[in-house]
Amino acid sequence: MSWKIYLLSGLFSIFFGFQALAGFTPTHFNLLKEIVEINSASENTAGSRKVREILQPHFLKLGFQEKRIPLEGGHELWVMDFPGEKVELLLIGHLDTVFPATSAFQKLQVYPDRLVGPGVIDMKGGIVLILQALEELKDKNLLKKVRIIFNDDEELGSLYSKEAIHREALGVKRGLVFEPGRPGGAWVTSQSGMYWFEMVVHGKASHAGQAPEKGVNACVDLSHKIVEVVKLMRLDRGFSISPDVIQGGTKTNIVCDTASVKVDSRYRNPQDLKALKKRIKQLAQTSFVRNESREGSTTEVNILNDLPAMTLASTRELFQEAQTVGKKMGMRVVGEHAGYGSDANHLAPTGMSLLVGLGPWGDGMHTESETLELRAYDERLEWLKEYLKVLLK
Repeated sequence: MSWKIYLLSGLFSIFFGFQALAGFTPTHFNLLKEIVEINSASENTAGSRKVREILQPHFLKLGFQEKRIPLEGGHELWVMDFPGEKVELLLIGHLDTVFPATSAFQKLQVYPDRLVGPGVIDMKGGIVLILQALEELKDKNLLKKVRIIFNDDEELGSLYSKEAIHREALGVKRGLVFEPGRPGGAWVTSQSGMYWFEMVVHGKASHAGQAPEKGVNACVDLSHKIVEVVKLMRLDRGFSISPDVIQGGTKTNIVCDTASVKVDSRYRNPQDLKALKKRIKQLAQTSFVRNESREGSTTEVNILNDLPAMTLASTRELFQEAQTVGKKMGMRVVGEHAGYGSDANHLAPTGMSLLVGLGPWGDGMHTESETLELRAYDERLEWLKEYLKVLLK
């Protein structure tokens, strides 16, 4: 390597290091790197436990006391507050990510203007943001009004933790959810509802060459049903239907006797969900394939997740206050709809005032290009400290 390349490399490192720490203290930057590089896929409860152990002393140092609520499958709900104090605000986050332990995407990559890594915005960046903001507030009278809730199954739809979250939210009127902001920096003021379901079709096996006419091909029947379901999709009004996992059959020389599909649907209008449920019921009672004896298929439907939509009514109050704080700081606060779900969807039916997307933003959620923009961390941190002062005054 020539001396010129060494010089350029050194200059880049100096610039690079300064930029990487621009919004973080060295402690918080190193903390984010450490927890991002611990795999905490929703199924990897040991990984989430390790993340909790690393974060724990930082929160307890602020005076919080913790309790860990054991849940099914080794999951836990982690709750921190000041016992005996009146809680006025929930800060809600999750420790799990979508990246399996087998994924090659396990390290934090650092660039002058951004960080790339698994869960860096969804939502380990939001977790560190909460910690740094609370530390820099330096006002225990404000912290005493806060309850922090972190689960480790949010990417599964909070299947195991949602009831415990509801219990911990009882009597609290406001909640902030630290999912990432929208690309470009908008806050999230409404969220789609989610309805995940599975269709399992049972047919009849037979030799594919000797007696195909005696079989009832579950794979073919399911294919028709998938096409029929997807016909309901209306992306122009935020109604998506995505068959994401399809399985069927055992061998190429046996007529497929069992086939299944797992479907992710998202909606904004409850009438679309109603129409979908009606069509699913009709399809479950229909066989598109029959054999020579007129035997047909049977279909069972399993509901995997049912998450209500969060509407603008749930966020109106807190968003208006967010805008007021932003205006005082010379910052434009904009709200957008998000197609993803969060724990706010579970809490919205309680009537709680909510705001989502308070975490730093970037791009590439749930992909191996998940990115946190460094300026996003800076802006969110300074705004959040002022916002918490207003909400907790």
